[in-house]
Amino acid sequence: MFTFVLLVVAAVGIIPSQSYYHVPLYKMYKSPRSVEEPQRELKDYKDSLRMYPMLKKIGREILRNSLNTQYYGNVTLGTPPQELTVVFDTGSANLWVPLANCPSFACIIHNTYDHKQSSTYQPNGKALRINYGTGSITGEMSSDVLQIGDLQVKNQLFGEAPQVSNSPFGRSKADGILGLAFPPIAKGQAIPPFFNMIDQGLLDKPVFSVYLNRNPDEEVGGEIIFGGVDEKRFNKESLTTVPLTNPTYWMFKMDEVSTSGTNGKSWCQNGCRATADTGTSFIVGPTKEVAEIMEFLDAQVLQGVGYVPCDELHKLPDITFHLNGKGYTLKAEDYVLEMTEAGEKACIVGFASLPQPFWILGDVFLGKYYTIFNVEDRTVSFASLKQ
Repeated sequence: MFTFVLLVVAAVGIIPSQSYYHVPLYKMYKSPRSVEEPQRELKDYKDSLRMYPMLKKIGREILRNSLNTQYYGNVTLGTPPQELTVVFDTGSANLWVPLANCPSFACIIHNTYDHKQSSTYQPNGKALRINYGTGSITGEMSSDVLQIGDLQVKNQLFGEAPQVSNSPFGRSKADGILGLAFPPIAKGQAIPPFFNMIDQGLLDKPVFSVYLNRNPDEEVGGEIIFGGVDEKRFNKESLTTVPLTNPTYWMFKMDEVSTSGTNGKSWCQNGCRATADTGTSFIVGPTKEVAEIMEFLDAQVLQGVGYVPCDELHKLPDITFHLNGKGYTLKAEDYVLEMTEAGEKACIVGFASLPQPFWILGDVFLGKYYTIFNVEDRTVSFASLKQ
């Protein structure tokens, strides 16, 4: 998992529309976040990279988790249904939730799953361990009925975790994670829930689409649609489809990143890899390139976070991401986030750097564009939102 992914839930129910299903998203943060949160996440992530060679030698897989998610929701497991809050993560492929007898603080403050209370629970017994950039979970595989509103997935294989690290899960509102990436990266030979939806004939089209509402004054944070798209949300003439370069994650080729103005600069000039990640708050890029972007914006960088004066956003350039021959532009009001520091308003650049050779287009980008994930065609598509 490249990040902490999008959390979708059906607290008010799932809305069927012909052969597809609308699921409302809710904001995790109803007021500006503290700057300390992204600073802490970046530090934890970079520190964890030092463990990578050791972990690879003992057969573990590093799944990167950065910058937390801003949206959440509920699903249920079992019969009768047990409600749990999960993250819908395009950067991983497993579903896991904390087990009822998990003793860690991260479990105590969250909802947990008790298989003894479910008549449809089936044990599997395979061991499961997932290492994230800032933490890990350990448990066993089991199967049960997964439900998102009225959308019921039978015999869903998932992880019951009696061990959940306090960092970062002790700080998260999510109980667990539901992966939306492809089966080859799933642990324990589990079929990811979305693929089970397709296999069980629950959807007519093998796609899901995401709309994020960045308006901080509105409670509903957007929606995810399983099995279709909402054409009322986006401008169809702007739709660009990009083929995946790796049918494991939602990764594709990005042509270039550029800035506006007579002295504009560009990066990724010969093309580079990028992934659409609903669970990463920021846009994350390679260390050198993001450092140059911060310098170009004249941002003051402290502990990995770039600050700009809140009253000078009009002076900042547009930044454009070029995908399959079409440019997708962010204005300063799109890529600068309002947060708080010591009780005062602070404006930070929604870019972060990590020592990796690819880009992660997180919520700062996805909040501006409608995104369609197509499993059958192995593509991801972007379109501008209707005003």
